[in-house]
Amino acid sequence: MPLTKFQSEVLAIIVGNRSEESHFASRLVLNASEETTRFSNNFDMFHDAIVNLDRHSVRDVVALEAAGYEVGKIRARALNPIEMKMEWITISDKA
Repeated sequence: MPLTKFQSEVLAIIVGNRSEESHFASRLVLNASEETTRFSNNFDMFHDAIVNLDRHSVRDVVALEAAGYEVGKIRARALNPIEMKMEWITISDKA
């Protein structure tokens, strides 16, 4: 599934916050035709420790708010008018 224009805009804002400690995952097929009617609204950022989850999610929220988006804390849902869900997840209980 390709990205919508809105999804591309949002992800462009937070891409600079990704690192080896913050992995991006999705059901995207980046080479899929933009003519499709199937788009994903689920984007997950995985983290190897809770401290990284906290650090990266705060950076993402700050970046999105600075760009004019209204964001809920830790779990963000951005509407414009396309709905997009992002979740910040830790894959370990390491501090």
